[in-house]
Amino acid sequence: MNELSCSYPTASIATVPPLVLLQKIMTATSEQIGDRRFDSIVVQLQQTWGGVALVGECQTGSWQVLATAPTQADTAALLTFLQAGELLPSGCRVFAQDSNGAVVGAIAVATDFLDRANVQAVLEILAPLVGSEIERCQWQAAAQASQQQAERFQCILDHLPQQIFWKDLQLVYQGGNQAWARSIGLDSITEAIGKTDLQLSYPIESATLFQQQDQQVLASGQPLVLIETPAYPTGTSQWLSVQKSRLTDATGAAIGVLGWMEDISAFLQTEAQLRLQLERDRLLKASLLNVHRSLQLEDTLNNAVTAVQQFLQADRVLVYRIHPDQSGTLVAAATAPQWAIEDSIDSHQHWFCPTDYGTADEPIPFTAQYKQGDLCVVHNVQQHGLSLEMLRFLTQISVQAKLVVPLLSGGLWGLLVAQQCDAPRQWQPFEIDLLQQLATQVAIAIQQAQLFSRCSSKPSASSCSTRSIDRSAPALIHSTSLRRLSSAQASALQSIAW
Repeated sequence: MNELSCSYPTASIATVPPLVLLQKIMTATSEQIGDRRFDSIVVQLQQTWGGVALVGECQTGSWQVLATAPTQADTAALLTFLQAGELLPSGCRVFAQDSNGAVVGAIAVATDFLDRANVQAVLEILAPLVGSEIERCQWQAAAQASQQQAERFQCILDHLPQQIFWKDLQLVYQGGNQAWARSIGLDSITEAIGKTDLQLSYPIESATLFQQQDQQVLASGQPLVLIETPAYPTGTSQWLSVQKSRLTDATGAAIGVLGWMEDISAFLQTEAQLRLQLERDRLLKASLLNVHRSLQLEDTLNNAVTAVQQFLQADRVLVYRIHPDQSGTLVAAATAPQWAIEDSIDSHQHWFCPTDYGTADEPIPFTAQYKQGDLCVVHNVQQHGLSLEMLRFLTQISVQAKLVVPLLSGGLWGLLVAQQCDAPRQWQPFEIDLLQQLATQVAIAIQQAQLFSRCSSKPSASSCSTRSIDRSAPALIHSTSLRRLSSAQASALQSIAW
């Protein structure tokens, strides 16, 4: 063991009685010891007995100096004796303990002064004060570290898009993240802590359901996984993937319920759109087969309107034949049962001649627009700026929204019309695109049927035999239509395999 050398002389006041010295020390340090400042203690000790006075702290077996006098003293050898738990070769030391009796520090005076009894008595009185203060500061540091860790953890939770919360065994909220707080209309998660579902702003039915789910999880110990759209206090509607699990401590005992929720509304919407796209493609293929399956024009048109009405779920899908005088005649119809067309009502049997374009002040002849392949998309007849005459007619036949696509076959042959009668309707781009594609195919089928009809009237002509028509008509009409239709329609035709 290293010998401790003391280069500091003994103080001249060494004969001061211990109690007087202790009072002097306590008076000087009464305002500082609560701040873990032991400077005055070691100064008074060093001035009394000379040498080196030191207050040290022990954490996990490692010692460090908290205060020393003189401030520039070499304390390495002194710390070595404290580390080894040995007595000082000259001077005194007393270990300071916490409330559990564990050594947390020490107070020592290394000096050549021989009055060990007085030194030891003073140090033993000061040691509990030092131990208590070191313990308090260690607890304070631990609490501060724990608080910082909790804040970091909360910060991580608040940056997650998922909604997270946890409750105790009485189903009282103990924490959560900001995403969950916002979803129930709270500014901070602290507003929910200490409350149950019944004390928040949930509808009573929802709050009761949540608690039944929590009790099921606590009783079974099995996670609960479901998809639901809860009634939020904010009035928002979301599809959520919900998982609730039982919280346990280190021993495995249940201490509460952990909830985790993720908004999957966008995912479900995308999934629905993909399914709709697949259904659209399937319908388009099936419709093409049906449209071209028959060479009879009536069958072709009926197949077309039935397919469109089923896919769009429109109240009515109609085909009008447009005549040279711009009048129109209903030639095919598919309707929902409550919006069926009665033959006795003449309003449905003929196309209304006034324009679909422009306004009452500046009408545009409808054939001029339809011949160019333009569409008529009306989401709400009351807000489209239609002429009063047209608006009265549409009101008479119970139309609140409509979508009109021209059938071009050597000119304007007719119109394919989808009508919504129960309410206005925001026609979606994919619905408009589908109707255009089907209109292109119907126009080709019309040409095919017309060619067949003309050839059927000349049975002796070998070039017009049924077999020849069946084989050549589609390719011939396809080639002719590409030259006559708009570029957009031509592109659609080119994507079809015959």
